[in-house]
Amino acid sequence: MSRHRAIDGAMVAFEVDDVDAVRHSGLGVVVTGTATVVIDPPRTNVWPAPFWPPGCSQPQEAFARVEPRPATGRELGGGGTLYGVDPTV
Repeated sequence: MSRHRAIDGAMVAFEVDDVDAVRHSGLGVVVTGTATVVIDPPRTNVWPAPFWPPGCSQPQEAFARVEPRPATGRELGGGGTLYGVDPTV
């Protein structure tokens, strides 16, 4: 079984985080679901052509589509305190 096929049909999680250092805030989203290996995806804005910097070897291209189940998120607001510690002091 190839390493790409190992996730085909498996339950996976994908997490995306973003932090705004100026506002001292952030956002995190986790999507869980069943993965499907996508062979030869069409070149669209959804499946853009990969970019590899000059001099880097190009690995075998593989994509996975995740059929989302529950998605969870968290937002960290700026200006507050964490465990009684004011980050602005």
